Amino acid sequence: MRNFVSISIDDTIKFSHYIASKLSGSMNVVYLTGPVGCGKTLICREICNYLNIPDLNSASFQNISYLRSKRLNVVHCDFYLNNLDELAFEENVLPLLAPDWLLLLEWSSKITYLSDIKHHTVNIEITDHDKRVISLH
Repeated sequence: MRNFVSISIDDTIKFSHYIASKLSGSMNVVYLTGPVGCGKTLICREICNYLNIPDLNSASFQNISYLRSKRLNVVHCDFYLNNLDELAFEENVLPLLAPDWLLLLEWSSKITYLSDIKHHTVNIEITDHDKRVISLH
């Protein structure tokens, strides 16, 4: 586990680019946890920007966003409003995971279908108004 301290949006963007630089191979899952407004979607958006995939917006109201670049398919899921169970994953997310893919999951528990896939967990804690501790597992 590695901890990062963010005292600004720029710090969080630097962390996002750091984790994006560590994503290698054709399949990766990034689980993001933390309270509302802590920066989960910002991290997802900046990972995509680093990978030259623009235009990621919060998927809170549609739950699932699908983005493509020439070399990578990104599926961003924000399950704040709806829980994700295995059946919903199998029906709604799994068909989108065409090689090469990156799956960004906000507000989701671990998915058993993905237990053999390389995954990272990002947990964000707000320690005071301007400070976040971001742990990477």
